Amino acid sequence: MTTGIMLPDELLAGILDWATLSDSIDQLRPRKRDYGTIRSLALVSHRFHRVVSPFLYEEIRFIHPHLCERCTVPPMEKVRKLHRLLLHNPSLRSLCLSLYIDIDDDSVEVNEEDFQVVNDLISWFTRLRSLVLMGGFYSKAPDEVREYTLSLIQRTQNLGQLRNLQIEGDMWDETGGISLAETVKYINSSSLETLEVSAAGLSDTSSLSEMLLPHKSRSASFKSVKLRGCKDYPEAIAAFIHWPKELVHFTINTSGSFVSDMNLHDIGMCLSIHKETLKTIYIDLLGFPHGLSFNASNFPLLEVLRLSRTQICEDPWNREFEWDPVYADLILGPSLHTFGLVFGVMGHSLINNWGHMEEEWIRQLAIAAWKRKAPLKKIEITFSPVSPYPNLKQGTYSDWEYVYPWDRMDKLGVQIQRYGLSLEYTAPPWTKEEWLSEVRTCSCHHSVIAFERDE
Repeated sequence: MTTGIMLPDELLAGILDWATLSDSIDQLRPRKRDYGTIRSLALVSHRFHRVVSPFLYEEIRFIHPHLCERCTVPPMEKVRKLHRLLLHNPSLRSLCLSLYIDIDDDSVEVNEEDFQVVNDLISWFTRLRSLVLMGGFYSKAPDEVREYTLSLIQRTQNLGQLRNLQIEGDMWDETGGISLAETVKYINSSSLETLEVSAAGLSDTSSLSEMLLPHKSRSASFKSVKLRGCKDYPEAIAAFIHWPKELVHFTINTSGSFVSDMNLHDIGMCLSIHKETLKTIYIDLLGFPHGLSFNASNFPLLEVLRLSRTQICEDPWNREFEWDPVYADLILGPSLHTFGLVFGVMGHSLINNWGHMEEEWIRQLAIAAWKRKAPLKKIEITFSPVSPYPNLKQGTYSDWEYVYPWDRMDKLGVQIQRYGLSLEYTAPPWTKEEWLSEVRTCSCHHSVIAFERDE
């Protein structure tokens, strides 16, 4: 019988690598390290300790005892302890592949010395593949904090194996966040594959002018972009989209304030420069919706398209959501195999219902795809309402609003199978009993209000 002790290090490392991954009930999310298991295995023997120790440094993220507070800058004692360990044990530096940095930009006490520890970490972790930077761009923070954070971002150009960079701002800070012009100016990594910017702020005039210079266009290496809660100007968004040499995956949603004039058609025009390479597009809430004006047929390689239900509706304050045969021409691109319809965008609880209009809209899309022999094979529904209360239509409730939405989806999924399509949707946050109970309660409440008004 072969035991773990007799196995070569390579095989033992592979086994323990799998054994130290935590169980995950969500197949769409990667399994994470179980550090309790790692610590237990490290005590088995000197050999096990040597094999599993690198797993402890693969992903470094510090958690403050008060979860809402940030702890990397200024560095907590455990951050300084790691810094001292790496200072005296350089061999450990090459083990880190993923690093999270959070900056307390709401503190007036942050200074350049506080950034020295993370600056060292950035320079030491030469094999770093993923970096997440949170904070540093709070609108009320001292200017020096922003400068130090931008300098930190600029240092990523020396990370030759960096693949993913994520910069997170405060969604509730209306005038804060790194601007898209600043990302173009300070990010110069030739190895980057994915760039995600959350809560991007406004670009100033001079930075925007520099951003629009011809030599910046088609110069970046990354092929995947995610802009979440973007607050920057339409001109900055357009220039940012033109920045990569080629784009394969694109995601955007905005705060809906400064980009209220930007619609699906505008985004489509901006993305047209990458029409020969784009494979996935997810366009969430942009501003005030102007209807379905994005043409997937202009993107020959596009395989996955996800759009906001709110964005498609020409008037989001109207409950009407009707299928138009023209939509088939716009949605059913030559390579599109997955279409997603997303509800409840950017905190908007306007669309709480999945009713007969939404059901018929999806059914007509499935029929159109079948008649055209289009490559569409799957329809995805992202439906996670913030409350079970249905939406009012002219102050009354219709009978279909008493139907459990996920029962409708189950039935619809069976129906569209005859057209060769599958329907996937998010798991319900409430049981059928909970949902219907809340609907009845809400219905009675509004009926009383309506009666009092009539009186």
